[in-house]
Parts: sequence; C-alpha cells; structure tokens
Amino acid sequence: MEELDKLVRSKWFSIIYVIGAILLVVYLKDDFSKIFFYYVSLFLAIRLLANKKWIQLTVFTLWIIAVTVGVAYLKLRKLLL
Repeated sequence: MEELDKLVRSKWFSIIYVIGAILLVVYLKDDFSKIFFYYVSLFLAIRLLANKKWIQLTVFTLWIIAVTVGVAYLKLRKLLL
C-alpha cells in the first residue's frame, strides 16, 4: 500500500495523467465537459483510495455537486433559448 501511495503522490503520476486527459479531450472534442469531469473525478478517487483522507472525500463530493448543478444549468439554459 505504501508503494501505491508513493506512486499516486508523485509528480510523474500527475503529469502523465494530465497529458492523457489533454490528449483524450483533443481526440474527443465534442464531449469536453463530460470527459473533464470524469478525469478529475477518477483522479481524486485514486488519490482518495491511496490515503483515505476526509478532506479529499469532501472535495470529491463538492466537485460532483458543482458539476451536476453546472450541467443542469447549461441544459436548462439551452432549453429556454
């Protein structure tokens, strides 16, 4: 478990993850918001599983709520226009 924690906390993990996210977004331009949400959520979930801190769980939960409200707002706005 310590090895997983060291790997997840390393800068290389973050760099590779961000590069992968950017390449996927470039490849699938149409669903940018969904892809971004899933990548950030998965990244936070991996970090949460690695060290189980409540702060990260709180941030993860707030992120899900914020994105859900944002997507609902955009869909409602698009529907009304």
